[in-house]
Amino acid sequence: MRITARQDRTRTLTDLCRAQDRRRPVTISYIKVGGEEAVRTIEVHDIATTALGDLIVTAMDRASRELRTFRLDRIVAYSVHRGRYTLHPPHHLDSARVVITSVAQLIAREVAREDPTYRHDVFAELAA
Repeated sequence: MRITARQDRTRTLTDLCRAQDRRRPVTISYIKVGGEEAVRTIEVHDIATTALGDLIVTAMDRASRELRTFRLDRIVAYSVHRGRYTLHPPHHLDSARVVITSVAQLIAREVAREDPTYRHDVFAELAA
């Protein structure tokens, strides 16, 4: 397992985005709100920023077979598996799947969440 305290947040985020793109399950060890540690195997379907600036991972939890969210800063370790996704997410997540291949695309996607009139092509030109 990769220990998140031993690497920067960008590396963790990159690995989780790659797992999402390749539809690979991830086992995470995380700290629950009450302070206890839990281990879950998840299928990542979205990574977003909250209004408070926290990064959250939206994923299907294989144990409960339900959609859950996990704050990135609470994930203490993770391991990406070679297998494939087995659970089906709600339809609104499955159809909204976007493959992000650059930092510029990630930033454009996050800005577009806040401003629906935002033009992705303009940012892509500026970032190039």
